[in-house]
Amino acid sequence: MEIEALPTLLTSPRRVHYVGPERVEVLLSTDETDGQFGMFTSDVPPASGPPPHVHERESETLYVASGRFEFWVDGETVVCDPGQVAHVPAGVPHTFRNLSEHESRLVVVVAPGGFEGYFAAVGTPEPGVVDGEVVERLMAAAPDFHIAFLPPPSAAGAR
Repeated sequence: MEIEALPTLLTSPRRVHYVGPERVEVLLSTDETDGQFGMFTSDVPPASGPPPHVHERESETLYVASGRFEFWVDGETVVCDPGQVAHVPAGVPHTFRNLSEHESRLVVVVAPGGFEGYFAAVGTPEPGVVDGEVVERLMAAAPDFHIAFLPPPSAAGAR
């Protein structure tokens, strides 16, 4: 059986969401990939990153487009520079942090798709700060997107 693949070209405006100061732009959603994956960029401020967490159903592949990031994956820490990739299988605890003195960019692919919808659910159209209201939105939406938040890596035995 021959399968014909047609490219998906985005002609609509980009979908940009802010989670606190972090800018997330959805490039491809699960609807545009027939559920296979979601793709987005994440512009991360210096010394920032998400709390440790687990994606219960998605693997996550993070390409460092600019800056330097420290990744903590299942108790191991690695530093990645531009052009390097970190891959996190589904169900594995992880987090990352921007080590640069400037905003830095990740290009992220999650498979299967769907997680990228989290940013529409919790984000805002303008940058802000991570305060109690933002944390409350993050925690409330997490179960809908199969995310479990964890204690900080230092509490979990990382360096």
